[in-house]
Amino acid sequence: MVEELEKCIEISPQNKVAMANLASAHLFEYEHTNNRTHLDRAIALCQQGLAPDVGKQSEADKEQELNRQALFWDVMGHAYLYETELRNYDKALYFLGQGLKIEANNPLILSHIGAAYLKLGNFAVAIRFLEDARRLDPDVPDNYKFLSYAYDNTGRTQEAVDSLTRYLALNPNAIDAAQQRKRLDQLQAKLQPSAAQG
Repeated sequence: MVEELEKCIEISPQNKVAMANLASAHLFEYEHTNNRTHLDRAIALCQQGLAPDVGKQSEADKEQELNRQALFWDVMGHAYLYETELRNYDKALYFLGQGLKIEANNPLILSHIGAAYLKLGNFAVAIRFLEDARRLDPDVPDNYKFLSYAYDNTGRTQEAVDSLTRYLALNPNAIDAAQQRKRLDQLQAKLQPSAAQG
């Protein structure tokens, strides 16, 4: 997908639909390869995509442009959440917040903001954003993984188990599926009465 979309951008450098899809695809590629160049490319595409269009636009075009801008802000914010030397939670939250100003009920943006607060250790705020995202779209797999960590860190073990179970049901072939299944076993063990109490 990345290769084909890059060709599309070569042919049509101002095609913001292809730009947005390509930026998202580069994040996906980074998750599979850990190759930092994919993050750099995604950020560059977002910066290019957020540049204002020149010329008159119809109202429908303006609305579509705003929707794409929300996606660009989300991808750029997301890029700064990964565990690389680029990681910057303040930047991530700023960019995600810009996207949220455009689409206040975007479940992916809400989920990524929740993930940022989770990484910052602010579990109560993380849960608020993640639960809002879940309410808006109950089928975003990563949201459940983030919730499982937030619930576990606040002593809500059963909810952590339920969330992680849902994550694995929605995304059984995830890159981290084996790691998360092991974590699920550990969470479930926490719910069992200890031998010492018996």
